Amino acid sequence: MIKKRVVCVFTGNGKGKTTAGLGMVFRATGHGQKCAVIQFIKSDPSHWGEYRTAERLGVVWENFGHGFTWKQEDQQQSIEDYRSGWERVKELIGSHSYDLVMLDEISYGMSYGWLDTAEVVSWLQEHRQELPTMILTGRDMPEAVIGFADMVSEIQEIKHHFTDQQVAAQKGVEF
Repeated sequence: MIKKRVVCVFTGNGKGKTTAGLGMVFRATGHGQKCAVIQFIKSDPSHWGEYRTAERLGVVWENFGHGFTWKQEDQQQSIEDYRSGWERVKELIGSHSYDLVMLDEISYGMSYGWLDTAEVVSWLQEHRQELPTMILTGRDMPEAVIGFADMVSEIQEIKHHFTDQQVAAQKGVEF
């Protein structure tokens, strides 16, 4: 069987895209692989259980976000953060130091026009031979990214306690 570093996408309207990606990060770390998580949109992760676990395991984790964009009056800082995050992704990949790199919530920047999807896909294609295993997450992943990926999973919401029962986010379940 051919071994290849693959590009994986977790998209869809259901909860669990980041969790699925982190499952792969933790699996790879368990096999001694060096992993990095670049997280867009989300704010400081220091109170999240998955961040604390990743930190203990030696996963490099960097955030480029300030929280929910739809709550921001001025999105300029979020736009700049996304672009800085994308530049950081290129540095990490260019370092050839990582076996797996996860780009959490990368889809939003492309959907909002903060990152040019064609530029992102073109850069990934140009560097395909040197890419580590990649995980890209987020709702509304652009079709060009889906077309480039080796594996795509769509996570659908069927039922969720947030909407069905008004249960607030809970430590150990959502963060």
